[in-house]
Amino acid sequence: MSSSHKPVAVHLHLYYTDMWPELSEQLQNLDDTPYDLFVTLTQNNPQLEAQIKQFHPSTTVWIVENMGYDIGPFIEFLNRINLDNYDYILKLHSKHPTNGDVTRFNYWPVSRRYWKILLSQALIGSPKIWQNNLRAFDNDNLLGMIGSPPLIKKNDHTDKPFLPVLQDNLKKLGLPPQNNFHFVAGTMFIVRSSLFKVLQNQYSIYDFQKTDGQIRNGTLAHIFERLFGAVVNAQGYNIKGFHWNWKFLINSSCRLFLRFCYQKKINKQNKLLIKICKIPVFQKKL
Repeated sequence: MSSSHKPVAVHLHLYYTDMWPELSEQLQNLDDTPYDLFVTLTQNNPQLEAQIKQFHPSTTVWIVENMGYDIGPFIEFLNRINLDNYDYILKLHSKHPTNGDVTRFNYWPVSRRYWKILLSQALIGSPKIWQNNLRAFDNDNLLGMIGSPPLIKKNDHTDKPFLPVLQDNLKKLGLPPQNNFHFVAGTMFIVRSSLFKVLQNQYSIYDFQKTDGQIRNGTLAHIFERLFGAVVNAQGYNIKGFHWNWKFLINSSCRLFLRFCYQKKINKQNKLLIKICKIPVFQKKL
């Protein structure tokens, strides 16, 4: 990182405190980049706080309400810092490596386990990845946000229910409406700090619903997941990703190939349908 750069503001929402050792190891990949670390916790934990400050003395730890998943605490962070002191914000959180359903992003099938890996690895997976991301900002004045390539999603029909509220919030921020925008699914990214000035002191963590461990679509937090990207695009900047995980590519390519070769499902007419190479070979009314 060039000496002419300001420090990076790193926000880490550490809901799953047992993930601190893993996340601190990843933070070491920031190498010699100056950064201030801001950690939000939902419960007082003096022992953990001491470990965090020992790891990185330039750390601020806040206890925040458990509201809005990782989004509410991030809004709290934005409201408390001076963005003029930083060129970039690195947003991280302790997404738990649970097994579960496969979600499709840009045709790529992504399991919950890989989702967690892809989010942080594309940002700080190694010192080289981190430095490449910083150079990308230096080389492209219109690059506003960096995320994981397979998780950078363009809004589509599944986002339609969110659009009215999203457009209302863009208007509130003095930004033009965005019918076509991109966002990082999972909300881990690096962003130019100046682009998020419009969000400061416009919202509060108390605007969000209390988090009870259940993932619910349609909450304000899920709208903000999209709003962060729309805010970047609305100011004329692009969202890109540069690091692809080759194990994920192989795994997902195999899933796609097997799905092409053999598909068994129950359709909307309550029929069992079997396809081979996309050709229906069997169907039965259930």
